[in-house]
Amino acid sequence: MAKGDMTRDAIINAFMELMEEKSFTEITISNITEKCGLNRLTFYYHFQDKYDLLNQVYDLLIMFPFQQGLAFDNWTLHLCDALTTVKAHKKFSMNAMEHDNGELSDHIRAIISQLFRDIIDDMTPGNEMNEEDKKFLADFFSYGVVGTINDWAKSGMVGEPEQLVNRIAHTINDGRRIAVERYLAGDLFHVTEI
Repeated sequence: MAKGDMTRDAIINAFMELMEEKSFTEITISNITEKCGLNRLTFYYHFQDKYDLLNQVYDLLIMFPFQQGLAFDNWTLHLCDALTTVKAHKKFSMNAMEHDNGELSDHIRAIISQLFRDIIDDMTPGNEMNEEDKKFLADFFSYGVVGTINDWAKSGMVGEPEQLVNRIAHTINDGRRIAVERYLAGDLFHVTEI
C-alpha cells in the first residue's frame, strides 16, 4: 500500500472512531488530525473539509461496493450487503445521516433509478416506452426504495437488512410488472374517476 493511501486510511479510521464518540458537528479537523497523529496540511491534501471526508467514507463503505457489478439479477444482494454494512457501523451511520444534506440519498436514488430504467428496458423488448414515462416509473420506484431505507435507518435500523430487502424486492417486483403491463396496454397514466 502506498504511503498516501496509508495516510488517507489513517484519517478515515480516526474520523470513523470519532463519529462513534461524538456528533459530526462536534468533530473538528484538529480532532481528526490529533487522533491519527497527522497535521492539518496533510488532512487538506487528502480532503477538502470534513464534509468531503464524510462523502468519501460513504463512497468507500457503501457506494463503491454497492455499484461494483450491480445488475438486475443481483441488485437485492448488493442492497442487502450495503444495508448490512450500514448496520454494522450503526452509530457512525446514524450520526452521519443526521448531518447528511441529502447528497447520499440523491446519489443512491440516481443509481437505483438507472437500475430501474434498465429493468424496464429488459421488460419491454421491442416495445419502446418513451423516455418521459420510463423516467417517471424509474424515479417513482427509486424514491420508494430510498425513502423506505431512510425510514429504516432513522428509526434505529430495527429488523435485519435481509427482511427489509425482501419486502422491498417483493413490492418492486409486483409493482414494476403491473406498471409495465398497464403501460403496454396503453392505460398506465389513465386516471379513472372514483
